[in-house]
Order: sequence, then C-alpha cells, then structure tokens
Amino acid sequence: AGRGLCFTLGVFGIGSTLKRLWDTKVLFENHAPIPYAEIVPDKLLYAVNNLFPSALPSQVMTQTRQYGHHMLVSYGDFGDGESERFDLRLERFRREHDLAVHVCTPQEAGQATFFRFAAAPAFRTWCVGNSADGFSVDYVLPKSQQAVPELEQRELLTRMRYGHFGCNVVHEDVAYASQAHPDLDRVKHLLKDTVEQIGGKLPAEHGHGTEYMAPEWTLDRWKRMDPLNIFNPGIGGLPLTRRYADPDETEPNKTE
Repeated sequence: AGRGLCFTLGVFGIGSTLKRLWDTKVLFENHAPIPYAEIVPDKLLYAVNNLFPSALPSQVMTQTRQYGHHMLVSYGDFGDGESERFDLRLERFRREHDLAVHVCTPQEAGQATFFRFAAAPAFRTWCVGNSADGFSVDYVLPKSQQAVPELEQRELLTRMRYGHFGCNVVHEDVAYASQAHPDLDRVKHLLKDTVEQIGGKLPAEHGHGTEYMAPEWTLDRWKRMDPLNIFNPGIGGLPLTRRYADPDETEPNKTE
C-alpha cells in the first residue's frame, strides 16, 4: 500500500516538497468539509497503489519470497579497510548459513531506503483500504530472545515486524478486522505484558506518552527534572495537577 509514497520519495526525495505534500494530506483529513475526510486520502492512495511501479528492486522482491527475514545494511570505509573486512566476514557467514546477499546499485539502495521510510505510513493506508483497525508499537527484547511475542489471534489480519539489527528493538504494526470490533487498547496492553514477561520493555523508543504507565524509577526521575509538573503533565501515568498533587486531595474550587 506504499507504492505511491515510495514513488513520491524517489521523485522529490526527503525535503520541503515532500513535507508540503504531507501537510496538505493532513490538512485535508482534519479540515475538509466532506464526510469521511479523515480516510479519503488513504482510500485513494490504496485504490491507485498498483498503478505505481514496485517499491522494491526485482531481485530484492525475489528474495522476499524465498526468505522470512531481511536485513538492510549500509556501510562504508574510513580508510583502514573496514569495508573489505566486512565483505570477507559477510561472505564467510554466507557460506556457512542458508542466506542470500544482494549488493544494491545506487538506484536500488535508494529504493530500499525509501521503502524503509514508507513502511509505517503505508500501514495506515493498508488499514483504511481494507477497513481494518490497527495499532503500532515499539518494544525491545533481550538479545537472547528470538521468539515472537504472542498476540490474540481472533480476527487478526496481519502483523508487520521490522526493527534494528543488534539492539533488538522491534517496531510492530498489527491489524484486526473492523467488523469484529476489536478492543485494540486491551490487545496492546496484553502485548505489553507478554513482552515484559520475557524480559523486554514496551515502549522502547517513542516514550510512554499518556497511554502507558511508566516504571517507578522513571517517574521519580521525571519528578526530579520537573518538580512543578509543567513540562509534560499526565505523562506515564503521572497526575495532571501542579506539583503532582493527588487530584482527590485538592480542594475544590469555591463558588460565591
């Protein structure tokens, strides 16, 4: 569902033009005086998706059908033979394991990079186009943990996992059939419990916001940094009141 965005990235790159196009989409979704304005742009993008060329090079697409995991590696040489040593180690690893290596041309490298940036926005387009309810999370797993955390399977349509090689941070997009009226908040917190039971943390990178309860040590650090509670009131389960006063103990406003 992200071919249009990948094509746009290829034409304009990541910069001011792309930002203006994206801001126009958001403006339409939030303010256009028509019914269902918030989903019209993604419905249109989904409908015309196959009119755009494939987002990935043909060789990469072939490998996606042959293997279950794929890694995008960018590396360079700073003058001491790093890239040559990496090539040798990679070739040795390839001979010892069932894997394939494709060295991208500069054009193919651009396509692969754009695909990475388009993955998350394309998930929303896919959900809108398929009348699905979805959510996105990020979590970190212990480096020794290779199993995929379990999810509620009833009416599960897809789960897309991508992450950072080495630090084991996973970004995951999950979609359920809308007609089943899934309780996404409940499913999300069940996933959080599962991740933490195996030694991981959710969220990992993008903060707790007002959606997740932060650990006590994190709350204590925030309180020391912001004793008046004016920077991010309500974050991580903290109260909205000044100086973190208990809302139940604050004196109600008096009327005369």
